[in-house]
Amino acid sequence: MQIYHVDYLAPVIYLVPPVSVIISLNGLFGSDAFSEYVLRGAEGLATSSQS
Repeated sequence: MQIYHVDYLAPVIYLVPPVSVIISLNGLFGSDAFSEYVLRGAEGLATSSQS
């Protein structure tokens, strides 16, 4: 899985199947919220690959 970090004003989790996720940082890097975003992105990619 590749994770791309971007600096948007609003939280973003954008899937680019089959292996990429774009996640906004907004000061979340290293926090529990950031970890949650990564897990949600991984789950979304796994779900999209099953379609």
